[in-house]
Amino acid sequence: MNPSTVAGPGATAPHPRTAPAEETVFHPGARHAGTRGGQVPPEERGSTTVADRVIEAMAAQIIAEVDQVGGAARRVFGVTAGSERAEQQPRATAEVHGNVCALRARLSVCYPAPVVQVTEEVRQRLIDRIAVLADLQVRTVDITVTALYRPAVRREVR
Repeated sequence: MNPSTVAGPGATAPHPRTAPAEETVFHPGARHAGTRGGQVPPEERGSTTVADRVIEAMAAQIIAEVDQVGGAARRVFGVTAGSERAEQQPRATAEVHGNVCALRARLSVCYPAPVVQVTEEVRQRLIDRIAVLADLQVRTVDITVTALYRPAVRREVR
């Protein structure tokens, strides 16, 4: 705004922070001026932060997808609340620092599956999938097997 166009005695141009901003229109697929290939360089794109709770939810789902793994009861102040049932969701906690995270998992294993093999599969799958899905390096995975459960047996009623 030009001060000569403002009416009234002593009128001045508005402060730059309160002046109306020029409208910027984003057109999907349009190329950005001055960039190679029309894309913003990586160092200018900003950063993405993924909350610990999101990683925990991802980890719990990844664990649940492993065969012979069941859920774990919730814990409140270190005390188990409820029962350990296979149909429950496995539990996971995460601590994320930059691009590195540490995971703790609580789950049950179907009897008579080999516990060591099942937990190693869970550990490896967590490391691989979190790296792909969240671009995080999983430094440690601590697993607590809270119970062994028997597979559900369907009984025929005559």
